[in-house]
Amino acid sequence: MRVIFTDFDGVLHAAAAAEGLSRSIVQAAGLAQLRQRGLFAHAAWLAEVIRASPHHESVRLVVHSSWRAHFRDDEIRGFLPELAPWFQGTVGFNTLARDAAILKWLEMMGGKVVDHLVLDDTPDLFSGGAGKWANLVVCDPAQGLGDPKAQAQVSDFLQRTRHAAADDLGALEFEPVNLDALKAELRGR
Repeated sequence: MRVIFTDFDGVLHAAAAAEGLSRSIVQAAGLAQLRQRGLFAHAAWLAEVIRASPHHESVRLVVHSSWRAHFRDDEIRGFLPELAPWFQGTVGFNTLARDAAILKWLEMMGGKVVDHLVLDDTPDLFSGGAGKWANLVVCDPAQGLGDPKAQAQVSDFLQRTRHAAADDLGALEFEPVNLDALKAELRGR
């Protein structure tokens, strides 16, 4: 499995598109209204580049955005209809910071993830920053995935045949995962 971990604000849309939003506003608005506001403007591009990749069957999208604390996985899937075929869910672990939640999710997958990429606009949320997370694509919050540099990095990840860069995760040894416990924990969210 090849996983793309994604943030929303500053990645799938410009950070400014989400200014002033609350959970109740998002829930009251339809998807068309959210799109008119500019939310999820880059979801179609991401779906297109995944679909065109030679590994599209093995790609999964996992959301690590702060939106995971406010919306259930089925609601998040509803925001991303173009990406639904690849949507795996959220990292969960809402009490953990993004970096820790991603590492925990990878650990729980028990080695099933052969390669991954992290899309975010705030490298300070990742201990050690972009220098330690070789698989972190830092998006310009004003452009998100509309930035050609970020698009090139995502495209390169989706085109490569194996993990080319070693990062701090390569040295970790993951413990076996109790899949029944994982499923129960994820259902409990």
